[in-house]
Amino acid sequence: MNSIINVLEFGLDGSYARHQALSNNISNVSTPNYKRQDVNFQDILKKNLDNLKDNNGNQSKTVRLASTNSKHNSLGIKENSSMNFKPHTYSNTSYRNDQNNVDVDSEMAKLAKNNLYYNTLTQRISGKFSLLQEVIQRGSE
Repeated sequence: MNSIINVLEFGLDGSYARHQALSNNISNVSTPNYKRQDVNFQDILKKNLDNLKDNNGNQSKTVRLASTNSKHNSLGIKENSSMNFKPHTYSNTSYRNDQNNVDVDSEMAKLAKNNLYYNTLTQRISGKFSLLQEVIQRGSE
């Protein structure tokens, strides 16, 4: 259960990072020479989950994270992973004469899709915590 909550947590972190990048793009839609940014957190998360398989092909119990301090390692999470949600800048395109490459309609659609993803993850993690709460309550009966 703990590893599922960890994966959901990292999904939330990635979705939040993408929300920030998309919101920043929308804010700079009229800024000359601004280049759009995006965070492809789903591929990063998938890559890390694929790397967790053991020699038998079974899924490991933890998700690896990059850590800046050894005291940050908690809940059985392994250190030194490539799990970082940094925005990628798309500098090779321009839609307008001012070299800005932000299409506000496209960014709004991506933001709406990302919001749905984030809300789905929050519902799933809420369900996991509800299940834990029920187990704790029934265990005390």
